[in-house]
Amino acid sequence: MEKIKFFLLALIISCSVTFLNAQENSDKIRLMYGGSAGIGYEVLTGDISNYIKNPFMLPISLDLMKKNLLIQLNLDGGFSKVKSTMNFPDGLSWNESDNAWHNYIGGNIGYGIINNENYIIIPVIGYSYKYISKKWWASSDIVQHEPEGNYLYAAAIIDFKLKKMESGNNKGKYAGYTGVRVTLGTYIGLGDAKPYPEYYNGSTVYFSIGIPVLSVFQNK
Repeated sequence: MEKIKFFLLALIISCSVTFLNAQENSDKIRLMYGGSAGIGYEVLTGDISNYIKNPFMLPISLDLMKKNLLIQLNLDGGFSKVKSTMNFPDGLSWNESDNAWHNYIGGNIGYGIINNENYIIIPVIGYSYKYISKKWWASSDIVQHEPEGNYLYAAAIIDFKLKKMESGNNKGKYAGYTGVRVTLGTYIGLGDAKPYPEYYNGSTVYFSIGIPVLSVFQNK
């Protein structure tokens, strides 16, 4: 699993370097930058679904796009409650109805398989690290028992371009835009989630809707 994780990271870095080097010729389509924010709902599967409830989520992404190629950093957060009490070897427990804050950070690459002036469809794949905590922005009394794991991320993104921002050669389907982003995605576990696989193993399927904003880098 470590080989898979490092392969995905190397692939994302390699594509990013190639992507940015392509900006040397300013007469061609220029790099766009921006991101998105939205709201969504996750469905947990596997062992973890027996102990933690499905969370509502706030997906946030930072995007770089050149023509149809997308490089993305995702920062997804969510909130739910504990469904069933988890008892730990040292006598501590994560009790039913306690808070569960869900946190993802990862890097992705994608390519627009359909791109026109009205919408773009982008399959995305990448790597994400996830942890769930009892408290947000603070250590809890069970911090040593809170789960973390590595995940393969895969998703289909549809951006509906409601307002285009044409600039230079970035016109038509390559213009910057704002609109509506619909995402159907999954986080697939890469190995056992630590420290208690019997509680924490599992994957996630989610749906979200948000607002993307992509602007064109300008010549100075």
